[in-house]
Amino acid sequence: MINPFNPGFGNISPCCIKRPALQQKLLDQASQLNQKFLPVFIDGPRGCGKTVFLNNLGDAMLERDDWITVDLGLDDDFFSTLVGAIYYQADTIISEELDVLDYDTPSAMFVQYVKTLTKHQLRLFITVDEANRPTEELLELLKLCQQLGNHGNTIMVVLAGITSRMPQFLGDENFAAVVQESQRLTLPLLDLDMVASQYQRIFTKAHRVIEPAALKKWQWQQADMPMPFRFLVHYCGIPILKESIKQLLKRSCPAISSSFSIMPICLSLTN
Repeated sequence: MINPFNPGFGNISPCCIKRPALQQKLLDQASQLNQKFLPVFIDGPRGCGKTVFLNNLGDAMLERDDWITVDLGLDDDFFSTLVGAIYYQADTIISEELDVLDYDTPSAMFVQYVKTLTKHQLRLFITVDEANRPTEELLELLKLCQQLGNHGNTIMVVLAGITSRMPQFLGDENFAAVVQESQRLTLPLLDLDMVASQYQRIFTKAHRVIEPAALKKWQWQQADMPMPFRFLVHYCGIPILKESIKQLLKRSCPAISSSFSIMPICLSLTN
């Protein structure tokens, strides 16, 4: 069973809270990166928007013709996913070269693929979401990327995790050097005015009106429960959670009558 509390679960919200300045900083660094490996660790408290930030960053990189972009989750089969995504995004000329490569393992296959991309003046951008623990496969990926960067290949890896878990990486001697040489970017908790603005956008987009008192209450409840927006939008299609969402709304906004259904608001955003 897929865990519905995993941040990568469900539909991607159409009303993401964006951080354009921070995103542009990384996009500019990607533009300037040449024949090197750059690891970037994005950390921050749960619910601050790391997954959304990573998704926005990956979407922006997909629009760049000189980059191959691959999104990974910590539980994915890294190298099989990477080579599959690279092959899928490669043009006909590159894919024909990839077809005749000789390799023994998926990791060796990945190395050959990256070298082929470099030959055709392409660079590789990788995101890893929920990178909250130092796994062997993650370590192998970072080591290979570091070696490939040292030999003139351009690779940028952006990992998102929780601040409190970072000592697990720093405490592992195999990861410590990579982490210390990486760029660190910490996302703060969302400020309450931004939260209120996003809730207002949700209701406006669904052609509904939210009362100022209810909006203020939701704004302050965000500080106590960091993912109400995820419940509202991402999980609206799960029957077992529909009633929970409705009860949450009634407790948050007593003015909502028993005949009022919030589900059209959610569905209008996710369809």
